[in-house]
Amino acid sequence: AIGRTDTGSFLTGPYLMTPKTNGMVVVWELDKPMKSTITYGTSDADKKTLEVPVEEGEKFKGESMHMYRARLTDLTPGTTYTYKVETEDGQIVEGHFRTLPENSDEIRFVVVSDSHRFETATKVSDVIAQFDPDFILHTGDMVEGTGSQKDQFPYWFQNVGSFLHNVPVIYNSGNHDYGVYFDEYVTKVQKEQYKSNETGRNVAFDCGPVHFDMLDSNPWSLFELNSTAGSGEADAATKAVVNESLGWLKADLATDNAKKADFRVVTMHHPFEDDLTRKYVPPIVENGNVNIMFSGHTHLYSRYASADPKRGADTLHETQGD
Repeated sequence: AIGRTDTGSFLTGPYLMTPKTNGMVVVWELDKPMKSTITYGTSDADKKTLEVPVEEGEKFKGESMHMYRARLTDLTPGTTYTYKVETEDGQIVEGHFRTLPENSDEIRFVVVSDSHRFETATKVSDVIAQFDPDFILHTGDMVEGTGSQKDQFPYWFQNVGSFLHNVPVIYNSGNHDYGVYFDEYVTKVQKEQYKSNETGRNVAFDCGPVHFDMLDSNPWSLFELNSTAGSGEADAATKAVVNESLGWLKADLATDNAKKADFRVVTMHHPFEDDLTRKYVPPIVENGNVNIMFSGHTHLYSRYASADPKRGADTLHETQGD
């Protein structure tokens, strides 16, 4: 617990989500509902304080999750803000963040994947602190079990160190993450704040000259894989989910934001080496002029150029190790 032993506890956070040039969402979870505020600003002279209401979420052991989501708006691009989250019983957690730059020629980001138990958390945290990225992309599997096991999420939210208080993370759902608690911690905010598909598990955003698409690969590499295990043919409902997700990516890569970007990045959990990803995804990303696709899942590092000799190294498929 943070604070006195007779108070409640911060179960997760504060953690930062969906960075923008003019906004940031600060999220935390308490083990009991209570009045909470966030105070933020660039200096003592311009500090603002907001009361953040509890948002009751999914149930765990018969009790609703007590989530707090501070949606900070009208911020200045490329600017560092400090913040302080305080509960009515005197608990305080402080952090800082930097809004995304506007019209910048350079952005800095880190890609991680398959953190699971995150036994390398200290080393990764040190590297992130030294590199000082604008944001982190997590390409999935932040838990060891499943997204339907709430008690798995502390592996990420409590084990990573201070960088979650200070650097925003945008998330893909891995096959281990998929479930109602991943949606509570991640999907609800990303769907609300970024361009997304109906599920909220595909999102798109821009930072400077780069366009990002983060795609949910579970429809084919989890659902279709399981659906075909017995009969060898995916059922109609599964095919519809697969087609919706792939169609969304194809449509987004055809938008002006994507086409006018200097650089296009796609991320998803299941990599180029995965049979179903390789069946569906390369034609879409390569025809969409994607420069690099980051994935995970295999726990091994690899990098492939396009199999199409006309495309070659213009599209790279990179798989992150764990």
